[in-house]
Amino acid sequence: MTSEWSSLVHPDRDPGPTAVHGITADDLASAPRFSDLAPRLAAELDGAVITAHNLAFDAAFLTAEWTRSGTARPRAQGLCTLTLARDLHPGRAEGYSLAACSAAAGIHQAEAHRALADARVTADLLA
Repeated sequence: MTSEWSSLVHPDRDPGPTAVHGITADDLASAPRFSDLAPRLAAELDGAVITAHNLAFDAAFLTAEWTRSGTARPRAQGLCTLTLARDLHPGRAEGYSLAACSAAAGIHQAEAHRALADARVTADLLA
């Protein structure tokens, strides 16, 4: 089954590099906290194979948030398109960022560093 779901998450801190991801403190002011979204996210991920570009980075974030919210979760199985790209194309001069890998595959990346847009590009890259 394929599905998608997206939500901003109030980080309880400064939003970080707004110039990179375009998300401002005002955008996050009324966003739910991770603990409010945890049940829905857990349901979305149950039985799924998580795919990400730099899965170690995303998995560390998820693990920290599951822990902080008091939600017990099994370690998820996953596929990492960054690892696959490095294995399939060693020494790529353009590098291995999602932007570089998607460009090399002819995939347009419209909204870089936005979760849903990056997830869609990663799915296209995996395909």
